[in-house]
Amino acid sequence: MPTAAQILLDADILEDCELAELGDKRRNERLKAIMRAYSNDPNASNPKAMAAQDEQLAFYRFATNEHFGWDAVFQHHRDATRERCEQFKRVMIIHDTTACSWRLWDLEVTRTHLARPTSHTQGMSCHVAMAAVHDEQLGYRAAPMGFLHVQPFVQQKNLRKAASHDEQFEEDKAFWKGLGGFYDNESNRWFEGMAATSRLFDDHTKVIHLADREADIYELTHMVQELGDDYLIRLSKGRSRQVLLGSKRSHAESVGEALEKVDFGSQERMGTLGARPQYNARRSGAPRRTQRKAKLSVRWKKVRLRRPNRCLTGSAPNWLETTVVELCERQPPEGAKPVRWLLFTSLPIESEEEAWKVVETYQSRWLIEEGFDAWKNLCGVKKLQAQHTTSLLKMMMLRLPLAFELLAMRYLNNHAPDAPASVLFSKLELLILKKEAPKGLPENPKLKEAFAALARLGGHQPRHGPVGWKILARAKLALSEHVVGAYVVLEQFELSVSDL
Repeated sequence: MPTAAQILLDADILEDCELAELGDKRRNERLKAIMRAYSNDPNASNPKAMAAQDEQLAFYRFATNEHFGWDAVFQHHRDATRERCEQFKRVMIIHDTTACSWRLWDLEVTRTHLARPTSHTQGMSCHVAMAAVHDEQLGYRAAPMGFLHVQPFVQQKNLRKAASHDEQFEEDKAFWKGLGGFYDNESNRWFEGMAATSRLFDDHTKVIHLADREADIYELTHMVQELGDDYLIRLSKGRSRQVLLGSKRSHAESVGEALEKVDFGSQERMGTLGARPQYNARRSGAPRRTQRKAKLSVRWKKVRLRRPNRCLTGSAPNWLETTVVELCERQPPEGAKPVRWLLFTSLPIESEEEAWKVVETYQSRWLIEEGFDAWKNLCGVKKLQAQHTTSLLKMMMLRLPLAFELLAMRYLNNHAPDAPASVLFSKLELLILKKEAPKGLPENPKLKEAFAALARLGGHQPRHGPVGWKILARAKLALSEHVVGAYVVLEQFELSVSDL
């Protein structure tokens, strides 16, 4: 079985375009040309990315083409992601939702069919599933494989605020229902996302669904078990889960009471808690926190979760067998709120080491948060100016693979340092990086040497620690500008790269 790094070294978002099924070979070629332009500068606006006027016209014809939808634009990346995942026996699918909004500068000129989350913004939400795998040889570090599912949707209350009259609301409602993005119960998106991604794989690949507290839904857990998949979900603070103690439904206790009967493991591990600024603290309802170290302990217990009273008899089994894992900071600093995670999972846990592996697996969920940040802030989604939502969705899907590419570059920088740099960089790019490196580059440089030179282009200072994907995004733009300048000089002197 190949390693995650070997798969990512072979991954190419331009080659993924060969899997596109847009109904016309010319559309597939245009898709590849657009992705090539975006890849040079992921955060560029559409006019900047397609500098020539004929390229801009071709791009907008592509975006407004009514013969295919946004899901057809996403399909090639989804299929390529599935092919990468099928090289492994186990794959994690991380589910989460992100809000996408755009500023309204003129309240009289609005984009069609979008909701109004605030008085001066329009937007939508996207429920996304991201695939990742663990390389156990690297200490359970998650490697991104790409995105498998996207479902845009709007909240009914925000869509109604955007409509000036009932007829417009009904028209907008019909539009989103046609896209599958208007829910009577928004929790249905979790069921759809997990079911859709599960159907992508056969019995050769075992699926683990990861989700935050919003997915703590009894019926959802039951559905995942029926699909034959594993799950790892964080328990919600606002839901009181009961554990059966015997055969009678009334004979039960809370999850916390059940865990109190179990001792913590003998191991204590140090973890770094990130800072939580005041703005983030207000949004999440959690207290403000500065970055600090925490000594963490873990314990676990196999339980039978009782069916909540809100569930109708017969809609779900009376109980579900699962394992609850508690990660806790037992001795927090004075005045600090201790860290406490409650996770429930179908993954087998027979030892303390396996319990820690479950915790490390859940930490991989942060990968999708970084994917959202890259997609919206460093891959130009917030700069999109399309007036029609159908075109806007296509443009968003075009930029989603770019977020995967940035995260993959960071993973390779950290976990494939000795791979040949020529796998990712062209001859001209390596010549430019050779000039950027203080001591130059060897004749056959490794990835770690090329990435070190690339990071300098992005403004990275070695004393600041490992290179992050945001630095790599800036560095990639700087490198593409150097490449454009180099080609101008070569053309001026009637030379080619092979002459260098």
